[in-house]
Parts: sequence; structure tokens; C-alpha cells
Amino acid sequence: MSTIDAYQRALALAIAHGGGEVPGVRCEDVARLAAIAARKRLAAVRATLPRMLAALGREEFDRRYRAFAAERMPCGPEGYREEAIAFARRLGGPVARREARLAAAHGPGRSFAAVRDGRRLTLLARFRNGSRLHVVQLGR
Repeated sequence: MSTIDAYQRALALAIAHGGGEVPGVRCEDVARLAAIAARKRLAAVRATLPRMLAALGREEFDRRYRAFAAERMPCGPEGYREEAIAFARRLGGPVARREARLAAAHGPGRSFAAVRDGRRLTLLARFRNGSRLHVVQLGR
């Protein structure tokens, strides 16, 4: 392993664990980078689970997510969706289960998905590559 690889690995582990020593980097800077990474992770999960955020409120959602995230290694941007699904499944309850199903049904490579929840049908569509996700609910 080269010196650069060892440095990058040490920095990534320190950020993942919320701080630590990295040769050539001040501890305060590592802690700041770890806090930035944690906020980005939380923002991505909030965006993936908007109904849970609304049901719990931001403060409670954040508290529960931070407790959940403390037990897990951080994921990269490609894993935010999977982490949000795992978080929703861990919380349980009707809103969380529904959010987990919706997030699982509509992955990054899909342009359309339909999820049935009892008599309610939720349609998720992305009309152009990378465009905003549109959600339509039918039935009650």
C-alpha cells in the first residue's frame, strides 16, 4: 500500500468514526470533515424519506437517525438510498414501512415504479434522465 493510499484510508476511517488522528491533518479539521459528512448523510436520508420526516418532525427524525447511524459505518453517496431504507425498516410503523417500500421500488436506474399499499396505489415517475421525481397517489 502506498503512502497516499494509507493516508486516504486513515482519513476515510477517521471521518467515518467521527474523528481521530491522521498524520499531517489537525484533529479539529478531521472532526470538521466528519461533521460535514454526517450532515450530508442526514440530508440525503431526509430527502429520501419525506413522509417519515413530516410524521416524526425534524428534531425527532434527526435524533433517531443519529442513533441509527452511530451503529453503522457510513456509506458513500451511492449507498444513501439503501441506508434510508434500512433506517425506515428499523423504525417500523406504517409510515416507515411504506416509505421503505417506496424507496426500494424506485431505484436510481428506474424511470417508473408502482407500489400498492392496501387500496392505495402510489406511482413514481421520472420523465427525463435525472429530472425531478414525480409522485402520484391513487385511492385512500
